[in-house]
Amino acid sequence: MRDMHPEEEEASLAGGAEPAETLLPAEAVELARFFVVDAAQRAGEAIACNSRNSRLTKAEETAPSPEVDGGWRVGVDAKRWAEAFADFWEQRLSCLGLEVEVTRDAEAEAMPETAEFAEAPAEREDAESAPVAVAVSVAADELARADIEVLRGETGTYLFAEKVMTRTYARWAFLAAEGDDLATFLSCVREESRVYPRPMQAKSLENAPFRMTAEQVAQLYQRAIEMPENADIATTQASNGDVYYFSTDFISPKRAEKMAERFSVWRAMNP
Repeated sequence: MRDMHPEEEEASLAGGAEPAETLLPAEAVELARFFVVDAAQRAGEAIACNSRNSRLTKAEETAPSPEVDGGWRVGVDAKRWAEAFADFWEQRLSCLGLEVEVTRDAEAEAMPETAEFAEAPAEREDAESAPVAVAVSVAADELARADIEVLRGETGTYLFAEKVMTRTYARWAFLAAEGDDLATFLSCVREESRVYPRPMQAKSLENAPFRMTAEQVAQLYQRAIEMPENADIATTQASNGDVYYFSTDFISPKRAEKMAERFSVWRAMNP
């Protein structure tokens, strides 16, 4: 039977075994914490960069790759990171909490021998080769960004930086990313009619982030009006041929017609 390691002996004398992470040197525990702080800050920077380029960031894209430092391999489960990171921003939690996996890296440069590792080296090497979960909690005020917003859909969770991407555009990008063109068409038409209120020009869906063709938009309108629940969806046309769509729940057909003429014809003649 092997001799008890000093830390284990101390725990035994205290009346019970300590959690596994207490067997790790303080350096490795600190590395785990720094790993989370650094990864969260880099994720925030990436989200802001993507937002400036008119792109949402999927939650799983923020998960960091494992890193090796000082003879230790540090990493997190990508799925758990994505869930925790999105929850942190969506719920405005006071801290970001995660389990970080810390493993002694056999291929990394050996750490300087200390009294802790000099004793029973073979046995310690076996123990250190097994991953140990270290609970890490980082306070919200330690993370630089505070403007990250979250959108959850059927196919994914997305993040954006509100300082550089408007909520309206983020909503459009979210609909496009979800890939339900009919839902996108209906949402955009109704939102334009309700919020502004104004009819939506068909050409607007040809732009980013939708990039639909005129034929696709026309087909979506035909699909929409075949459904009883979309009885409010209607269309009008300016004298120059520009097509518009609107919701009769918010705009009357006469008003939609006048606005379409104003946007496409009158403004062009009176810049």
